[in-house]
Amino acid sequence: MRYRKILTAVMAAAMASVLVFSGCKGAPEESGKNQSGADGTQSQVSAESKGGETSQPEEGSKETSKITPTVWEVKDKNGNIIYMMGSIHAADKDAKILPDYFETAYANCDALAVECDVTKSSVSIMDTAKFVYTDGTTVKDHVGEDVYKKAVKTLTDAGFYNPVYDRCKPVLWSAVGEYAAIGRAGLSSAYGVDVNLINRAHSEKKELIEIESVRSQLDLLIGLPEDIQNVLMLNLTQENYVDDMAAVLTNMYDKWKKGTLTEKDVVTDDVDNEISLTDSQKKAVDEYSKLILTDRNKKMADAASSYLEKGKKVMVVVGAAHFYGDDGIIALLEKEGCTVRTLSHSDARVSEDASAEAVSSETESSEEASKNDDPGVPRAA
Repeated sequence: MRYRKILTAVMAAAMASVLVFSGCKGAPEESGKNQSGADGTQSQVSAESKGGETSQPEEGSKETSKITPTVWEVKDKNGNIIYMMGSIHAADKDAKILPDYFETAYANCDALAVECDVTKSSVSIMDTAKFVYTDGTTVKDHVGEDVYKKAVKTLTDAGFYNPVYDRCKPVLWSAVGEYAAIGRAGLSSAYGVDVNLINRAHSEKKELIEIESVRSQLDLLIGLPEDIQNVLMLNLTQENYVDDMAAVLTNMYDKWKKGTLTEKDVVTDDVDNEISLTDSQKKAVDEYSKLILTDRNKKMADAASSYLEKGKKVMVVVGAAHFYGDDGIIALLEKEGCTVRTLSHSDARVSEDASAEAVSSETESSEEASKNDDPGVPRAA
């Protein structure tokens, strides 16, 4: 069977924080930051996102967006409305300036809801220690020598292997492999859509809602059963893994920018290499998908429903993979009776035109009142 390449680092906003171990080479040049090592110093995501660039154009800027990602308007049976957009946690400079229809929707919202605020948390040595075997074993003892050697070769060829990883659990190896692919694709967490919007919300004093938390995401990854982690490590044994994953990420990002993402793009079975999986390994892949996607999709959809029920105007921005498929956020909200539509540039123009029309109407009314005003007749104060 074809092994589903689940994009761990793309799905969990906090995942890149796990890479405090890496001391990695080859990070995208755009970031301008170095990875921290096994000494527990601050991770790239925290370091870059603090004081980082925001997605809002500077006042007076004539720069316009080069992208048209999908933004949804969700309306419940009572007419309450929220907006949603899928985030890409690693992007490039094109993601800095978002389109006019997003800006219109965002301006209409009182709060921004995200998976977690990665800008306020750094990963400590206590956190990273949880990814280390404490029973004296190494990763080779758990995954086998053949898988270990092939995984080492993959990371070594990419310039990302560090002997300290030998004491770390497979989920860390998987994260490093995917981070290598992010760099190969020319993307960076510094330009992550959610990171920039979080920074913007902080600077504008806009209410920020965390649907999850950095802690809950890390605990989820740390707590993955060993059979699931071992299958994640198996992914690194595929030939050309980093190049193939970089191609998957590039395709996903390009389609996100155009607003043409599908379920197949975000969780894909369409890979070049084949790995024979046992029945138990297949079960582990399905369980991983349930933990990382299905269960969290339900939590995010429930959060969106609660905002609607309260009549709270919220822009919900979580990982793009959570919106698609029969168990995605969109489908779950539609099953609850919500009406979902995709915004376009016309929505921004409608808002602007309505504002202009209101001003024009007010001016006309004022002029008409002036014409009808007889200065010889006393007026009420």
